[in-house]
Amino acid sequence: MKGFKVAVTDKLKVSWKKNAKASGYEVYYATAVDGKYKKLAAFKNNSKTSCSKALASGTYFVKMRPYVLSGKKKLYGSFTAAKEVAVP
Repeated sequence: MKGFKVAVTDKLKVSWKKNAKASGYEVYYATAVDGKYKKLAAFKNNSKTSCSKALASGTYFVKMRPYVLSGKKKLYGSFTAAKEVAVP
């Protein structure tokens, strides 16, 4: 994913550049780089390029992946490298 960025203000904020071929995106986070990732957000129709969420203080790892729809089935692209962020 081009332009994949993670920042913290009062919330965790994730942003990216649109991929014209993608049907949507899924964003995940975990408390350890090799830990179990939970879905933070999912976006259909390639309509958004950012999301934010309030999380408890600590260190988080965030990654995302695009997908395209083939009929009713989602075909996933590769995950981005996980980015580490500290939430105060």
